[in-house]
Amino acid sequence: MVRILVANDFTLLREALCEALVQEGDFEVVAEVGDAESVITQAVRTRADVVLLELHRPVQAHVRTARGLLLASPGSRVVILNTCEDPAFERDMLAAGIARVLDRNVSRQDLVDAIREVAAGEPVAPPAEAGQSNLLSDREQEVLTLVAEAKSNRQIAAVLSITEATVKRHLRNIFRKLDAVSRIDAVNKGIAAALIRVTR
Repeated sequence: MVRILVANDFTLLREALCEALVQEGDFEVVAEVGDAESVITQAVRTRADVVLLELHRPVQAHVRTARGLLLASPGSRVVILNTCEDPAFERDMLAAGIARVLDRNVSRQDLVDAIREVAAGEPVAPPAEAGQSNLLSDREQEVLTLVAEAKSNRQIAAVLSITEATVKRHLRNIFRKLDAVSRIDAVNKGIAAALIRVTR
């Protein structure tokens, strides 16, 4: 059973999230809070496996909360629903030790998949800085090759026996490493850099 602490400063959204999560047979919502101060206290008290965090605060306030959480409750893994339009937000959050950063418009299934992956201890690669080597991992090359074959995220997930949430995460990493703005752009840059081979 995955023990989840839900933190959201909008009561209606928080309650909706809790209701959605408890419908999963392997999830237990151990607490829900509406402010940053209570998050750390409840994470320690409940020994939550996963803290699902969506608070409408400045980036640096998120960083401080994240670091405080990880120091006070090192056994908890933190998933943030991103409400910030700053492109550096994900980089800063991952650098602070956050397990996963998801777009706030993520689908229910992708959220559930991400929580299960995080709870299972799936490692998170550190974010790439602009200008770093754009070499792709073996798995990222596999994903990009399948993208080049015009396969959808669902089809890629089926071929590689991974979740769609994992496919999307690989694609985000690929786009960042290749400085790509679309799937076609990523494929073209991957071919140009000899990172993938496409059979015509």
